[in-house]
Amino acid sequence: MQDFTPGDIRFSPQDIAEALGEHPPTEQQAEVIASPLTPRLVVAGAGSGKTTTMSDRVTWLVANGLVRPEEILGVTFTRKAAGELSQRIATKIRRLRSTGLLAEPEEDEDAPGAVQEPTVSTYHSYANSLVRSYGLRLGIESDTVLLGQAQTWQLASDLVRGWDGPLPESVPAVDTLTGGLITLSSEASEHLVEARRIREFVQRFRVACQDVPPDGRKKSPGDKVVKALSRMEQTDVLAQLVERFHAVKRQESALDYGDLLSLAARIVRVDPHARTVERDRFKVVLLDEFQDTSHAQLALFSGLYGDGHCVMAVGDPQQSIYGFRGASSGQLFSFVENFPLRGADGHSRYAPTSFLTTAWRNSLAVLDVANAVAAPLRTAPSWSRSAASVEVPPLDPAPGAVRGRVRVSRYLTDTEEAQATAGLIHEQRAAHEGQPLEEMPTMAVLCRRRAQFEPLRLELEALDIPYEVVGLGGLLHTPEVSDVVAMLHVLTDPGRSDALARLLGGARWRLGARDLAALGDWAAELERRHERAARGEGPTPSETGAPGTRDTPTGEDAGDVVMADAVDGSSLIEALETLPRDGWVSSRGRSITPEGMRRLRSLLADVKALREVLGDELTTVIHEVETVLGLDIELAALPGEDPATARRNLDAFTDQAVQFSATTRTHDVAAFLAWLEAASREENGLDLPPSHTRHDAVQLLTVHASKGLEWDHVYVPGLNQDDFPSKNSSAWTGDAAKLPWPLRGDASQLPEWAPRVDDVRELEASFAEFTEDVAEHDLGEERRLAYVAFTRAKTLLELSGSVYRGTGKKPKAVSPFLEEARDMAEAATPGFEEGPWADGSEADGNPQLDTRVSALWPYDPLEGPTITRTSRDADGRLTETVLPPAHAGRRARAEAAAQAVREGGFPELRELSDEELASGPEGATVRRWRHEAELLLARRADPDRPRTVHMPSHVSASALVAMDSDPEGFVSGLRRPMPRKPGSAARAGTAFHTWVENFYGDAAIFDLDELPGADDHVDEDLDLPRLTETFRASPWATLQPFAIELPVETPVGSLTVRGRIDAVFRTQDGWELVDWKTGRVPHGRDLRQKSDQLALYRLAFARWQGVPVERVSAAFYYVAEDRVVRPHDLADEEQLERIVASIYRRGGAPSSDETPDTP
Repeated sequence: MQDFTPGDIRFSPQDIAEALGEHPPTEQQAEVIASPLTPRLVVAGAGSGKTTTMSDRVTWLVANGLVRPEEILGVTFTRKAAGELSQRIATKIRRLRSTGLLAEPEEDEDAPGAVQEPTVSTYHSYANSLVRSYGLRLGIESDTVLLGQAQTWQLASDLVRGWDGPLPESVPAVDTLTGGLITLSSEASEHLVEARRIREFVQRFRVACQDVPPDGRKKSPGDKVVKALSRMEQTDVLAQLVERFHAVKRQESALDYGDLLSLAARIVRVDPHARTVERDRFKVVLLDEFQDTSHAQLALFSGLYGDGHCVMAVGDPQQSIYGFRGASSGQLFSFVENFPLRGADGHSRYAPTSFLTTAWRNSLAVLDVANAVAAPLRTAPSWSRSAASVEVPPLDPAPGAVRGRVRVSRYLTDTEEAQATAGLIHEQRAAHEGQPLEEMPTMAVLCRRRAQFEPLRLELEALDIPYEVVGLGGLLHTPEVSDVVAMLHVLTDPGRSDALARLLGGARWRLGARDLAALGDWAAELERRHERAARGEGPTPSETGAPGTRDTPTGEDAGDVVMADAVDGSSLIEALETLPRDGWVSSRGRSITPEGMRRLRSLLADVKALREVLGDELTTVIHEVETVLGLDIELAALPGEDPATARRNLDAFTDQAVQFSATTRTHDVAAFLAWLEAASREENGLDLPPSHTRHDAVQLLTVHASKGLEWDHVYVPGLNQDDFPSKNSSAWTGDAAKLPWPLRGDASQLPEWAPRVDDVRELEASFAEFTEDVAEHDLGEERRLAYVAFTRAKTLLELSGSVYRGTGKKPKAVSPFLEEARDMAEAATPGFEEGPWADGSEADGNPQLDTRVSALWPYDPLEGPTITRTSRDADGRLTETVLPPAHAGRRARAEAAAQAVREGGFPELRELSDEELASGPEGATVRRWRHEAELLLARRADPDRPRTVHMPSHVSASALVAMDSDPEGFVSGLRRPMPRKPGSAARAGTAFHTWVENFYGDAAIFDLDELPGADDHVDEDLDLPRLTETFRASPWATLQPFAIELPVETPVGSLTVRGRIDAVFRTQDGWELVDWKTGRVPHGRDLRQKSDQLALYRLAFARWQGVPVERVSAAFYYVAEDRVVRPHDLADEEQLERIVASIYRRGGAPSSDETPDTP
């Protein structure tokens, strides 16, 4: 694009600001606004007004006729930022027209009547538009699907579970491999590296380091080097998974966000037409937050708009805090290399750099400490190999900036620190009490990690200070959601004893400590029985003896058994599902009380009933769990909460389930739980920021989530060495899922391990040097994070740390960031204050080791526990603080209300007439209740009222069986869901199904007890070894299945029925479907009804394969009796539809406007 001459300029930046009634720009801003139409890097410090300057740049270009609005492209990271920038630009252009500085467009073909606006997009959205427009040239079809996070996880999880390739010597868990696959795939895409190159690199690297000669007595390198090289073996396997992952996505016509960027960058490389069209379309390009871009984004925009195009990149290297996401602080400086100026002689030179250094947000003191903590970042590290570097000047104060205040403190313990922080906040809020809310200072507590929130939250709560914990990660930690997740784990994972322990100790079942300990003993005994059976030993006398016989560990004296050893590897869930006989006593003399046994049996019945619905829609499963746990009633009765508001966390959790099901097209509970854990881990690394700052509440959030926001007062606790800065290393050698740094696009800006292979000592020394460089690099990353935290404050910044954190025995060193601030306070820097400073000499050790927080348990769930906290201060004095129950008196009020219901009202109101009650102080409530009661009674008395219930759109195969065997019960269950009598021993069936999958070498996901009711006669004491031997001797063991645990769904009438076929085999005539059963063979009508699920499987499979249903046979294999049952009168499609139609005749209503088919 041709540059302008001075004669082309009609309005200066100052002229436009005056015409719009705005503050005139500074000299630095005016230089950026009126800069030439050539590439330029703008380094904009925190709070320096970069967004205003960018919008003013667009306004100036348009007002002077240098470019039309629609010829401008602005790109940023988030939709919110894009929306704000777009709105600000559009507003200024409208105001330009209203002032007459910009004429309205003429009505001709070149200037349509509809006013054109600049295009403002996110980086990913722009890449998506390129792939949609030009992807067909690379074979990307228009119907290609963009995968969301849940879909990507599900696809990767399925791939890992079905992986048939090599595995590393130490095999990680499935979810760990899945997360590693996604991470490595994403990093490879972000840096435009093919999986093949990763494999070649790690293989060459390992070979080069494996046969290093010894040095004297030292024969091999140290443990750190050995572990680093061992991780590269896992990287090799993950790279193979990445190759398969990309192939599967191509086959499925799907892309994830990483693919989007790499494909867009590839389009730019191979399609000159795309480059020409985009350059002609956008004459001016603005790239916001450029310090957070990845290599693929840099390659994309430099490929499109390099070679002298008018591109302005704005960013701050000192705010580059998303290194874990692929960004690099050095990326910003590489702009001048990748977007060079083209001279008249054809030679290129680095693009110029401008600076915005006036901090409009911060007070003088806050600015001083921010500049101090960022000072080391202005010097390039010794290991940097980048040719381009820009010296970033410190921030300057705004004209008229107030002095402000920075206070530096260190406390003996983090509890004292939390108490002091809450106390300071309380003082500040008290000073503004009685004033308008908008005059209350906005306040935030910024933490390095979410783990710091809890003590701070408790102290804010103790002082009755309103607060908000920011971040969706907190959703999974709310009590009601945690209970639902715990139950889902119990239903799907026999190894989650922790989840069952939460439920047992909770308000629903309230099992006491004595019974919990006895249950733990029983779990340990079951584990020992399994071990003895595996060794071929017979049962002990306690296993066959009379009630009251004690269980004694084989070969050990009971007194020598440690509890942790006894329960190691045992499962509380198995213990629940195989409860001991009455009168059982453990080797420790413990037994389960009769009341405890009653509650355990009640929980077992609920668990089995819930397993019956695992094949239903995910939201249905969650609703059933919520009902069984009593959460619907508990939340509706929560004191001081509106019922709708009280459900907000559960409703948000259900929304997550809806999103997962909609995007993955699966209702698998185990997959949903795995995705939740992965999403939670990712969210903990990058919290979502709050929608706005608040005057009415203190906001607790991580530093990462605070970027781009500002508060009047900011508190930064936890400034201890190894906490902030964190001690976690970012080295690629420490994580197999990380892309090796030498392969990254920004490798020259990262430390390098150049192994010296002369001998093992040299190899060790080279790794140690690399480790030191990484530590320096990581400290720089943490320093940027501290800079972001400090610059969020306008007038007050409280910095603090503690000698001891938690119950750690070793004192914490002072964070270098806190030390630097303290040096400024000791130097009497204006605006700095020294608060209390503990150096650890006040106490011989951590006084929190003597801190005890106790409560009587189990406690009344209606009121909550009485909490007693005993602690020792630095002088050795013991103090005891007693916190009463949060809802003290609730039990008495509830019992008084129940008594009033039984007796016809409260004593003082019992004799009043309805009219007197309706005209009393609570008259409005009484009248509303009476009206509602009259409506309900009238509906009940109406003989013609329809007794219908809405049918779900999807049901499980087990529900189809229930429709036929107990239609009235099925409709009743839909009308009012209640826990149902269990129909199988789920643990037994699960164990055998898992063994069969391993036998066939298939690790498919399946829903536990997905088709209940078929194993009604299963033996509680499942003899798994006998069943496996029977199976090995059966004809099925010699056959190769076509599929194992095959999910199917098919319409039956107006319903869609889902199920999962245990095994599919090819036969000479077609196919045979088999359902494994661990119970006894049913007979007569019971067998016929249970055969409906085989009929459903046969119909679904035939439709899926497109073969006549006659070519598909089906059978039950009852392993315990070694008997194959092949029903000869399986229901056909018409008969299955008749079952569904009968439900509608009994009161089922369609879930849509369609009328159900009738026979």
